[in-house]
Amino acid sequence: VFDFHGTFLPDLTDLVGRTPVVLAVNKADLLPRDFRQERVKHWVRAAANELGSPRIVDVVLVSGKTGFGVDVLEGQLRAWS
Repeated sequence: VFDFHGTFLPDLTDLVGRTPVVLAVNKADLLPRDFRQERVKHWVRAAANELGSPRIVDVVLVSGKTGFGVDVLEGQLRAWS
């Protein structure tokens, strides 16, 4: 979340083509307790579009540290595979 522009792969579209993409956005545990997930997801989609993103079908906020959102991510990956 905190270095989105620095970590987004500029050639992601070349790598995935027309394959649907689920963006997993890590470090959600570092966001303020009262953050609105939809607001962050909207910002991520807009930033990804600015960078020429591929076909993003969902944005899932996750935390590798706490496990937050991992079950949602797993469900989305299964649904789109």
